[in-house]
Amino acid sequence: MVGVGGRIEVPLEQLEFAAYLLTSMFHSDPNLAGQIMQADETLEDVDVRKLAFVRKLSDFRHVISGGANQTLMLLRASIRETAPGYLETLILARDFQCSDARDKVHALFNLAKDKTGLRFKSDYSKDMKATYMDFVSAWIEQHGTLDILGAVEAQPASRDLYRTAPSWCPDWSVPASSSCLVRRERIPTRFMSAVDDLDGALYSADGGMKRTDSTVDIPLFELKDDILHVTGIILDRISFFLEAPGEVPAGMAFPPCDPPSYYRAMMWTKAFYLHYKSKTPETGTKNPYPDAFRAALAMFHGDLPSSWPPRDENPANCDPHEPSEPYVCIPNSNHSGQPTPNQSRHVLSYGGSYDRTAAWDVVRTVLRGRRPFVTENGYMGLAPEYLIDAETPTRTEPWLLAILAGCSVPLVLRENEDGTYAAVGTAFVQGWMEGEVLVKEMGVDTPAEFWEALAGAEKLKIV
Repeated sequence: MVGVGGRIEVPLEQLEFAAYLLTSMFHSDPNLAGQIMQADETLEDVDVRKLAFVRKLSDFRHVISGGANQTLMLLRASIRETAPGYLETLILARDFQCSDARDKVHALFNLAKDKTGLRFKSDYSKDMKATYMDFVSAWIEQHGTLDILGAVEAQPASRDLYRTAPSWCPDWSVPASSSCLVRRERIPTRFMSAVDDLDGALYSADGGMKRTDSTVDIPLFELKDDILHVTGIILDRISFFLEAPGEVPAGMAFPPCDPPSYYRAMMWTKAFYLHYKSKTPETGTKNPYPDAFRAALAMFHGDLPSSWPPRDENPANCDPHEPSEPYVCIPNSNHSGQPTPNQSRHVLSYGGSYDRTAAWDVVRTVLRGRRPFVTENGYMGLAPEYLIDAETPTRTEPWLLAILAGCSVPLVLRENEDGTYAAVGTAFVQGWMEGEVLVKEMGVDTPAEFWEALAGAEKLKIV
């Protein structure tokens, strides 16, 4: 029960149901929030996005109970015994507040259910930096992967920590400024009893490697003296960022969705289309995409092009009320497992197809704090906005794009003068997210073969 000033008690299920209904209405009618605040002046300072806090708390309760409060018979959640995982819990609670920054890790200890083998204990004799570093080291050792590096953000708010802490250590003390690629951070807009656990990697840029996945007796990565030695490859660098499209034009018509997100996605999709239109093998310029429009649209939904085929190739998910849709999503019907490459990572199946309004809400999540870019080799992608120089926003310093064995998403690195590297964030690179670039560019049959060939090579040093 939730008590408010001793005046009322509300069951948490009712609070969650109200949050779900309000969230659904706000997504369907972008003007509703403003109308409510205009009608009640006491609500002027309320951020409607904080409804997500209620839903996240309810999600923790729902998942930890194993879905014990499920009431819908047709849509029942699938929840694994190890959910929620520690990393998933940290990411979902990253924008919550606490009076002691160490509690961004310690206070979640009893929520996580995948702690078997985790050599980490709550120790308040250690400062914030030591706490965060100890947790990263323990998590990497326990899971045998580097996915926790996907939570790194070298944003301005973290400068104090990174003056002394290594770049591979996420700063949990500040909210994330850009969308998370390494784990799900958004609670789907549906009844909580029908929400599956959100655990597990979204992508597999490295091919799904673990620390000991090598026939050579050499680990793919290891931490020594606060330096991460990792088998990895720098494949490309950011050439330029696309310009921000500016304010939404007055009087412009929108489908039921968030207008700024829709406008940015459409303007940037058009910009990509025009950029790649004249780039063909005959002109000697680089264009890795048979259909740049489709590749961009899929990327803004956090997906591969295969998840958004032309409508004539996906009649089962077509909407007769949307005859002008050039591409139609293949929604994710396996919410609690690793999506197949041709399924959406975020758009869920609903009533035999998918909800278009919910799909556009995914775009808002994916684009949060990110800016599209083009690499020197012609790939399109999304990188954190904090990388952009305010004085020359379309240009960039040499931000390097790398794939590390053991990390499911590409990382943005900065090379130091001594040849080491600093991790500064993650990037979505269309054409890399399932390890396909390793197969295509390196002439191997599988990503595992590529890493096997690199097992004895000199490792990248991330400090």
